[in-house]
Amino acid sequence: MQTELQRLLASQQAGIIELETFQVSHPNFSRSYYIVRNLPDGFTGQLEDGSLVEFQYVPVSFERAAANGDLDYEIRITFQDLNEIIAPEVARIPVDSKVIPTCIVRSFIYRRDGTISPVADGPFVLGINSIAYTPEGCAFTASSQPLNVSATGEVYAIVDIPMLKGFVIQ
Repeated sequence: MQTELQRLLASQQAGIIELETFQVSHPNFSRSYYIVRNLPDGFTGQLEDGSLVEFQYVPVSFERAAANGDLDYEIRITFQDLNEIIAPEVARIPVDSKVIPTCIVRSFIYRRDGTISPVADGPFVLGINSIAYTPEGCAFTASSQPLNVSATGEVYAIVDIPMLKGFVIQ
C-alpha cells in the first residue's frame, strides 16, 4: 500500500510540501523541543498517539549520512541558534549520566490550503551521539541503534590455523 508521503514524493504536486520535524528530548531537559525546519510560522501537529504539539520554527540544516551498507541510519543536524536552545539544556545533563538525548524525526504533509496531515513518515527514534558547538550554533549527530553488530563468519587466528603465519606480514 502506497503511503501519502510516497505519493507526494513520486508526483511532486505543486502546493504540497513535506514538513521535516525533529523532537529533541532528554529526561533532564526542561522540556521536549518540537522543531520544524521548513515552515517559518511553525504549526500544530498531531503525533502518532493522537496528541497535539506545537512545532516551532528553528533554522537548521539537515544532512543524511551516506549509505554505508551496515543498516544504520545517521543524520547530522546543525542548529543556527547561536547556542540559545541546545547548550543550556545539555548543561542540565549530569556528567555521569548514562542516558543520551534522543532525536525523533517525523514528516508531515502541508497543503497550500493550510491543512496538515497527521504523521506521514516516522517516527524514527535516534540517539544523539555527539554535540559540537560553533560560533554559529550547535551541530549534533544522531543515529539509530546499531543493527549489524553480531559477528558473521569465522575468526581465523594463527593460534588455531598455524599455516596462516606465512601470509601475515610481520
